[in-house]
Amino acid sequence: MAMAPSLQKALITVLLLLVAVRSSAEGAPPPPPSSAVYHMELIHVDAHGNFTMDELIRRAQHRSRARAAALSAAASPSSSSSPAAAAAAAADGNSKPYSETARYSGGDIGEYLVNLSIGTPAKPFLAVADTGSDQTWTRNMELCSSASSTFKQLQCPSGKKKPCKLKKVYGNQNLTAEGFMADENFTLSWCRWRVPFVGCRRTSEDQVRMPLGCAESCSKGCDKLIPKDADGLLGLNQSPDSFLTLLRKNLGITRFSYCLSNRLKPQQSSRLWFGGDGLRLASDGLWPWRDAAAHVQTTPLVSIEAEKNSVAANRYYVELEGVSIGGKGFKKIPGESFKHRIDKGKGKGGGAMFVDSGCSFSKLETEAFNKMKELLLEELGNPEPVDDEIWTRCFKLSDSERSNAEKHTVLRLHFNGATMHLPWSSYMFTTKDQHSCLTIEDRGENISTLGNFQQQNMHMLFDLPGKNLSFVLVKDCSERKM
Repeated sequence: MAMAPSLQKALITVLLLLVAVRSSAEGAPPPPPSSAVYHMELIHVDAHGNFTMDELIRRAQHRSRARAAALSAAASPSSSSSPAAAAAAAADGNSKPYSETARYSGGDIGEYLVNLSIGTPAKPFLAVADTGSDQTWTRNMELCSSASSTFKQLQCPSGKKKPCKLKKVYGNQNLTAEGFMADENFTLSWCRWRVPFVGCRRTSEDQVRMPLGCAESCSKGCDKLIPKDADGLLGLNQSPDSFLTLLRKNLGITRFSYCLSNRLKPQQSSRLWFGGDGLRLASDGLWPWRDAAAHVQTTPLVSIEAEKNSVAANRYYVELEGVSIGGKGFKKIPGESFKHRIDKGKGKGGGAMFVDSGCSFSKLETEAFNKMKELLLEELGNPEPVDDEIWTRCFKLSDSERSNAEKHTVLRLHFNGATMHLPWSSYMFTTKDQHSCLTIEDRGENISTLGNFQQQNMHMLFDLPGKNLSFVLVKDCSERKM
């Protein structure tokens, strides 16, 4: 009896799939790089410190304010204050000064490190992964030498063939790295053969030639930018010189994604991916509350008119329209409440928010912060405020009140066309004295920032050609696979 055409077609498809899987296992040529998803592990700067929870929060608070000060100063070169003064100015007006402990060393601004391989033979390059920075450079001159057969110092395109210079200035002009530019091979890994529900069983490596800055000198402020054990910085903003833009040019990379694990468990790994259409988000569908929280959300990446001629123009911004908390309804924040607004019509857009993987705590412009805090206090029954020895923005809650809030008090950030649902642990923490404290700060008149405390266990995907940001809340980023 003749086989039905539809059944015949199905059997042929299955046979082809089996052949493809067997070929992959036996060493068939890998697919084109444009179809690959390159993956890297992100390591938090506190991963090996054995810190208490209070110490982790204190360190995060310090880095958050230091980074905010540095980024603000970078966008306003006229700033002449010292790094310490700038960091203090970034703090809330009623916050107590931060006392640096003997256990704290370096990494005042960087949060996540990524381990790459560069050169031939390949050597490890441990760099700060930073969505707020452009160029990729190293202060480890062992990575900038003829010991690598693929290392080549760059000559600038001018009549006189002179070495291209590197000069990177951060913060208030006191953090300076100077040297020269080179070309070098970077090695990237991707999964060549993945078994469903099991994981990757074979990886392949591709080499891509990229510019590398070689810092022969680095001012004393460099230890504030790069942790002492790290080699340099990996720039992931949208500028023409960033690692991400050059990946797009050389490998057709159009998207990047990261998933940051629990911030109070820094030893857990987080992940970073680069890819094309194959790089997608999927919900794990495990959240017991608010089904909407488990859906993939998408909002446009936008620009800010006031930042177009500054180094801040290449950062990632979204439009913040309002906030809501728990059972309380959406409270829109009028666009005119924001000093920093997106480009929309004749300047009538909502508030701009910088999506920053390198900043610990989110920061809202004052009016947005006050509306958010007002909603939170109302939802919690107007608890008694506490201002203890270290923390501010804290409240007294009974054990039963806190337990109920942990289950039901969800903070929502409303963007253009999308809502980010933040569980209690993503915006509050409990001190050793059992005070409940907010990990979102008043930013004054500076631009609002979405920090990584609020991005923990939130899978983020940046689509550059589509000019949008997608995200989905997941149970555990340390177990997230692509």
